[in-house]
Amino acid sequence: MKYPNAYQGVKKIFTAEILSLIGSVCMIVVAIFAIVSLASIAASSGDGLLVGGAGALVFGIAGFVLMLISLILLMVGTKRASKDEGLFNKAFLFILFSLILTFVASIVSSTTGATSIWDNLVLTISNIFSMIATV
Repeated sequence: MKYPNAYQGVKKIFTAEILSLIGSVCMIVVAIFAIVSLASIAASSGDGLLVGGAGALVFGIAGFVLMLISLILLMVGTKRASKDEGLFNKAFLFILFSLILTFVASIVSSTTGATSIWDNLVLTISNIFSMIATV
């Protein structure tokens, strides 16, 4: 094989994207359980609140873990593939910048308590970096 590191790296990147999709589905299920919990609060039903809260907790933890594993696999795969192809190194840097900007935006929005135009701008730039890394 001509590029074994790139092959193994792209394989990890593919696995990371699949895990990310599964994690996103888990987060959609969390939203559904949260709606059930809110509806049960309005109806004063303790059972619905318990089921909705437990389901949201389980799927929320599962989605978070899958997203975290996906991020780690994406970074490991990109770094491994960069041994054979230099463009993967640039993609790794864009992923790293995107991660840093997302972290900064979450810190800023949690300290201020409200979402401002700057938070949205930083998250948009982070998404653009993520798309550039994917391309």
